[in-house]
Amino acid sequence: MGGTPGSINAQPGEAIVVSGKNSHIINDIGGEIRSSGLNSKAVEYEAGADNGIFEMRTNSIVDGVVDATKISNGKLLLGGNTAKENSTFIASKIGNGRQYQGFSNYEVNTSEGSTWNLIGETTALTPWTVTGGTLAIVSDHSLGATDGALTLNGGVLQTVLNVNSDRRFNLTTESLNGGILTDGDLTLTNVISGVGGLKKTGNATLILGGQNDYTGRTIISSGNLFLTGEGGIEHSESVELSKGTSLNISSTTGGTMVNNLTGEEGSHVVLGDRLLTVNSLADSVFFGEFGAEGETGGLLKTGAASFTLAGQNNYTGDTTVSAGKLSLSGDSNIEKSGNVRLNRDATLDISATTNGTMVNNLTGEEGSHI
Repeated sequence: MGGTPGSINAQPGEAIVVSGKNSHIINDIGGEIRSSGLNSKAVEYEAGADNGIFEMRTNSIVDGVVDATKISNGKLLLGGNTAKENSTFIASKIGNGRQYQGFSNYEVNTSEGSTWNLIGETTALTPWTVTGGTLAIVSDHSLGATDGALTLNGGVLQTVLNVNSDRRFNLTTESLNGGILTDGDLTLTNVISGVGGLKKTGNATLILGGQNDYTGRTIISSGNLFLTGEGGIEHSESVELSKGTSLNISSTTGGTMVNNLTGEEGSHVVLGDRLLTVNSLADSVFFGEFGAEGETGGLLKTGAASFTLAGQNNYTGDTTVSAGKLSLSGDSNIEKSGNVRLNRDATLDISATTNGTMVNNLTGEEGSHI
């Protein structure tokens, strides 16, 4: 139902019966679907009424059970078509013996700028897909059993408080139209997969502890990306840091690798005592700070393309150019790096520096170049 406010009332012991496939019920604009009697069914999908969608919108009311246990591929949809709406759904209403039963798909698809707040907890399997708008959580328990992956398909997952999660995340080709908004720190210990990219906004920290294998871009628009343990993003096409953001690898087990690293002025790479491998599949420039003062980590440059350091570099560990070209630009230098090593066919290019530079303990294999 939709349009102007109204209600549909079921008699005691009876329900609104859905018998056809591919139905789409919309409860909208103060509309009500009511049943009478204790635990009465408000909506019942008959066997064979597969692919049914039951959509909730702002201010909708459902009084009674919505039973989709007899169908396959039923979807509970948190929707809306008005910008900047703020709605709430209680996750504990989902599951066997609860108000919303038998659905196998769960989706948020509302207008850009609108938010569904998912509160409460459920142990039901509720694999959420966020297609449009924002799904805001204060706990991973609101997302159901951890066997249920969360898919970012153009919408935004927002953490209002600090959240820890051991569920898988999937990124689709539309994922960069949304992303993860961290108003509270989000710690993910499982794997992020998919062909899409990961965009992080919000001033809090995204902490990744899984061996992630998504292949799209990684864009840090605000806040910090922290890799820990065996956590890595080495399959990601590129890593792009905006002003004021950081990539922190200081708590990784043995360092990590990133592809095609770029960073605006005011961005940071935090090494600690770890080694960051920058694999250059395409030319890229890093204008930020590579290694904070006193950090003993190092840089390993791989890949046939050029990686340019154009900012301040304070790391004291070794610099190894295994392949391709490491370029220095402007006042950027690696004077604090303990040793500089060039492998065969590798190049150190200082031609774009302001006044030349200094390096420590330079070695180069036959076929290397300066």
